[in-house]
Amino acid sequence: MIEKSASKEGLEGQINQLDADILSHLLRRFQLMRELNKKRCLKKKEAAYMPDYEAMIIRRLLGQMGKDMDTVALVKIWREIMSAGTQIYRKMPIAVYTKERGYDMLTLAKDYFGIGAHYLSCISTAQAIQKVSVDEAGAAVLPLFEQAEESWWTFLASSEQDHLAIVAKLPFVKSDFHLKSNEAFVVSKVSSEPTGHDKSLFAIEMRMQTSMASLKTMLEEVGLTVDSVWPAYNLSRVYLFAVEVDGFIAADDDRLVLFHAKNQQNIQLLRRIGGYATQEVLSWVA
Repeated sequence: MIEKSASKEGLEGQINQLDADILSHLLRRFQLMRELNKKRCLKKKEAAYMPDYEAMIIRRLLGQMGKDMDTVALVKIWREIMSAGTQIYRKMPIAVYTKERGYDMLTLAKDYFGIGAHYLSCISTAQAIQKVSVDEAGAAVLPLFEQAEESWWTFLASSEQDHLAIVAKLPFVKSDFHLKSNEAFVVSKVSSEPTGHDKSLFAIEMRMQTSMASLKTMLEEVGLTVDSVWPAYNLSRVYLFAVEVDGFIAADDDRLVLFHAKNQQNIQLLRRIGGYATQEVLSWVA
């Protein structure tokens, strides 16, 4: 009995020491994140949120996690760590569209931005976008284009909102068993950089009648890989489309310049409305 007790106490002591070490490393990580945020967030009110960098961290960790680990749980732990570091540096309320699938949207937001964030429930997509625009929120969680009542992305196509962009798609990590699970876009003022696996989103308005298939063909002819095209249902501007293309495509990309040059008589608007790190899909094992 004495030997077993000593062994138990020894294990508990090692765990206690590991807890102390983990806490010390977490405090150091928060300090380093504070310094990094100061370098990246140059504007006084810009959200201390780095979706591109966070995506690359999770990807790296997924490659390091062993098969015996609960990957989903560990991803959630790291999301909480990263979100806590963001909130410590600068409080960042999150606007969430809750008129449709409110519980699901809030769950997606909390899994990504952490339990420590303050969430603002919004009954319209316009309200959520406005809160980010006037700095009442650091980001807005909004439905995917095909799941929304209206084409809210048209707000991002306006020159008045050119400081806003789609910067992430939630959840960043999901199981292939739940490929059609709840998803959402994140809109923010923060700038993003290439992560190595990205998608880009553009608003394109044509002057003359143009079908989605024709627009897709025109873009592919200049070397762009088109994933999806959505029309703007809620406007009289019937030739306004949102287009998702593969890769991190900057507004001045040579292929876009060529696309505009070849179709300049027909292009009314060509504006980048965002992009995001491609989601990671994990194989589900029964």
